[in-house]
Amino acid sequence: MSAPETTQAIAVDPTHPEWRPSLRGIPDVIAFACSIPATVILAQHAASALGAFCAIVFGLGLACMLGMSAVYHPIDWSPPRRAVLARFDYASIYLLIGASYTPFCLATDLAFGPELLGIVWACSLLGAGYSLFRKHVSRAIRAGVYVFLGVAMVPNVLNLYAAIPGRAFAFSLLGGAAYITGALVYVARWPNPVPRHYGHHEVFHLFVFAGAACHYAAIWEFIA
Repeated sequence: MSAPETTQAIAVDPTHPEWRPSLRGIPDVIAFACSIPATVILAQHAASALGAFCAIVFGLGLACMLGMSAVYHPIDWSPPRRAVLARFDYASIYLLIGASYTPFCLATDLAFGPELLGIVWACSLLGAGYSLFRKHVSRAIRAGVYVFLGVAMVPNVLNLYAAIPGRAFAFSLLGGAAYITGALVYVARWPNPVPRHYGHHEVFHLFVFAGAACHYAAIWEFIA
């Protein structure tokens, strides 16, 4: 099948993996718009300068990821531009991971927090660089690396439980569960509820938004 024929086939087949639902990227634009005032509010309510710094780092990481997603997903870019934007989109997820660890590791009395943060940020920056310069990485590998970095806190989870309030710990666990569920949806491309308008990729993003919101709530609990 030729390229034009392939494009036409995708355009009329909402079950095709590359089909673009009508709402693709719209929730991302809304989430990005919300992330900016949310970051300002979180930083303003921090009880210390260190807490405010951590809130800003987390907020910038979140806004970077959501902003890149809001640029990449709503528009049907040409294939070359889409490929470039996809790399930045993947790289921004690594930055969010490092930014999400920052408050938990610096603004608490977490044992081995600074050391863990250094490892996570080093891996996140390496992953971001790899995403920018490596053309092809499978969905499963990409999602697996994200999850691996995301659960790097697990060996230190008892120390985390002792270092932050109970509600913050619960929110952090919920956020991690939402991210992992989203990764599974991303790899499986399921569920795909309304393919023409709101498909599996939008469901994946919904779990990402939920994970970020839970971590925002968790951070609020111990820096405000």
